[in-house]
Amino acid sequence: MKATSKFGMMALVCFSLGTVALTGCDNDKDNDYVLKFNPTEVEITAGETADVTVSGGVESYTVTTSASEFATATVTGSTITVTGVAEGTATITVKDKNNVSGTISVTVGATPTLSFDKDEVEVTAGESDTVTVEDGTAPYTVESEDEEVATATVEEGTITILGVAAGTTTITVTDDDEIIGTISVTVEAAPTLSFDKDEVEVAAGESDTVTVEDGTAPYTVVSEDEDVATATVEEGTITILGVAAGTTTITVTDDDEISGTISVTVE
Repeated sequence: MKATSKFGMMALVCFSLGTVALTGCDNDKDNDYVLKFNPTEVEITAGETADVTVSGGVESYTVTTSASEFATATVTGSTITVTGVAEGTATITVKDKNNVSGTISVTVGATPTLSFDKDEVEVTAGESDTVTVEDGTAPYTVESEDEEVATATVEEGTITILGVAAGTTTITVTDDDEIIGTISVTVEAAPTLSFDKDEVEVAAGESDTVTVEDGTAPYTVVSEDEDVATATVEEGTITILGVAAGTTTITVTDDDEISGTISVTVE
């Protein structure tokens, strides 16, 4: 009887162990797989996207990123779309319906930009300067953010920037591969001559004088309407003679082609 009881207990223990082993195998069988990605690593530039295909798992999938400031990710079906945000690295974690996970390594490079021999230009209104594109693929296009401040044209990689009026603007240059670069432009007001007075009132037949306070002699003077007033200049002293009632403007230009104006009213 003792031998029989011992045998029965051993049989019960073996049966129980067998049941536990079988049960363990059944539970492991549900998650006995790994997620596979194609490709497993992504290299993109900021602003670009790349698709990764996930297989070996059970839909639906979820995605999270370790550094959303560098890269983000979305998933549709079995396709994961990775978007570069800024230069840096990130890890995309993918989980399937059974919580089985895998990772994708992402490297985001800086967005390529065009290079120039100078990226800042200072000109005066009415003057121009040139900038040379040092790389990229011709032909190039140029666009001014504010053409009331400065305009730009391009020919064979040489950009000509013309100052229009005082202010600041940005010139955007795009090559044939849609790679861009920018040039900062500052336009200063054109220099003008100064006078001891810039408004004159005279009667017809009378005259008045105006003194030029700066600039480089010799000077020239031109009346916009000589039927109203005429002007002559000698050693920086301008004599304005009233001819008939009306208004006109006297333009004075120095030897460096810097000019100034005097408003004249003839009574």
